[in-house]
Amino acid sequence: MRRSQTHTPSSPRPRLSPEQLQELSAKMAEAYGWAPKDFQLRAVQAQLEGQDIIVQAPTGSGKTALAAGPHLWEWPEGEKRFTLMVCPLLSLEEEMVRTFELDFGLKAVALNSKNGACSPIRIREILEMKYQIILLSPEMLQSRTFTDRVLRNSTFMRRMLSMFIDEAHCIVHWGRTSASTVTATLTARVYRGIYSSLHFAQSEAQNVFVNKGNDRSNVSIVVRPFEHPLNTYADLDFLLPKTLRSPSDIPLTYLYVDHKVTGGEIIDHLISQLLEHPMNAARSDNIHNRPVPSGVIRPFNANMSQAYRNNAMAQFRAGNVRILVCTDAAGMGCNIPNIKRVVQWKLPGSFSQFIQRAGRAARGPGQTGVAILLVEKSAYNIDIVSAPAPSIDSKKTKKPDGSGPPRAGRADAKQVREYAIAHGLARGGSKKDDVMPSAHNPI
Repeated sequence: MRRSQTHTPSSPRPRLSPEQLQELSAKMAEAYGWAPKDFQLRAVQAQLEGQDIIVQAPTGSGKTALAAGPHLWEWPEGEKRFTLMVCPLLSLEEEMVRTFELDFGLKAVALNSKNGACSPIRIREILEMKYQIILLSPEMLQSRTFTDRVLRNSTFMRRMLSMFIDEAHCIVHWGRTSASTVTATLTARVYRGIYSSLHFAQSEAQNVFVNKGNDRSNVSIVVRPFEHPLNTYADLDFLLPKTLRSPSDIPLTYLYVDHKVTGGEIIDHLISQLLEHPMNAARSDNIHNRPVPSGVIRPFNANMSQAYRNNAMAQFRAGNVRILVCTDAAGMGCNIPNIKRVVQWKLPGSFSQFIQRAGRAARGPGQTGVAILLVEKSAYNIDIVSAPAPSIDSKKTKKPDGSGPPRAGRADAKQVREYAIAHGLARGGSKKDDVMPSAHNPI
């Protein structure tokens, strides 16, 4: 939540008393049907008090309530306030509009090229305070029309409660063109990048960092190497159960790929496997009479039309689509509670990206899920035996006379394999059963 710097700042907001915090907590519990968590209450408090705040919390932990909560507060003389919410993806904007309206009872609007953007009618509705939540992309936030007609309207901007920017890690991973303060994947490097990009207040009294971590104990993480040539996509055949009898036998699955062409090839492969499945092959004379139609596998990426994406996501949510082959255009921030599997095809650009995607699984209460990372076998070729621990002398080189610290010898493949098996680090290296470790696991 970042305070706007496009107008003269008003007087500092007063701090909430303990009694007012209790009142705020009670209002949130009454309005939402559940008591707010400590980090939710702290984030709402920071916005009401005008503090800059960065929040890291697990996916599915209720970060959307951080933007909705402040609107339960009663401002003097019934004054209305609004929140600017910056989202990195158009599909996320549409999802958030539905969430705010259905789950929190707030009027929300998404400004993007798909729905008229900054049309005169939409701008007038915004300035008339018709909406409490205004969602827009970083590009739309910086557009000349929005800047001139909204951000430079000092009377209107004095009513801004906060600037709330979702998926904060995108500032560093995708670029430094926007501000963001809420995320589930926040490394130290990303935190420094966010802090610097947003020009957060230097005073500790004016900025807050709430770190709830990103552990999801109900989601198991599995790492497996490819066993077949990559261009066959045979390592994905496990997505279709051998006992397949109906679409519901396929667990709801997000299958992430980093290239749209690869996604298309994967869909072709899975559909061919589906059509050749014994349950479907038995009725090959009538494609409309097959127990499991090919439509249960669909693509989802930013190149698709908004109408297609809305329909595909609705069908996925309803359970008619069982496998969504997607990029980050699907999933980020989307609240589908019963996804059982998240599969990542090949190593993503960063570990944070995989954790973010893995967090799409099992978001609902009592749900469990699995996140599967399929990687090239070369990812296992790490020489952990001969890699010495870092030391202050690690940068020393040999002197001209040949003296100096000796270089560590490279262990052969047999040593590496024996070490990995003994310490329980060779799991997933092949189709063979895992070997229980006989020595201390160093990690």
